[in-house]
Amino acid sequence: MSKSFGIINWKNPSKDILNLIRGTYPWPSAYTTYMGESWKILSAEISSNKSIFPAGTISEITKDGIFVSTLDNDIKITELQLSGKKRLTVFDFLKGNIVSTKVVLGSTVDRKAVLIDE
Repeated sequence: MSKSFGIINWKNPSKDILNLIRGTYPWPSAYTTYMGESWKILSAEISSNKSIFPAGTISEITKDGIFVSTLDNDIKITELQLSGKKRLTVFDFLKGNIVSTKVVLGSTVDRKAVLIDE
């Protein structure tokens, strides 16, 4: 398995993405990018929320998770890790990092966020 095997394709069904997250831990790990910064997704679950935004869009942020749209239901990210940093719960991650809704994960265009208009 190579590192590229862990790239999350948010256009897949939520079940496939969750299986990728579980199956690639601890190596190579499932990962995506947020505004050009790499995020390893270490723990997640399928939400009962139906996805209403384009795949990969952060639809909601709570102290318990970051919700991301997929082909069907949102994925709720519960633990992640930035490159060179330690593993954190979303609750702890949000204490020191700013994350915005309506940003599309996996977009690396000039390190600028890709925003979805309402």
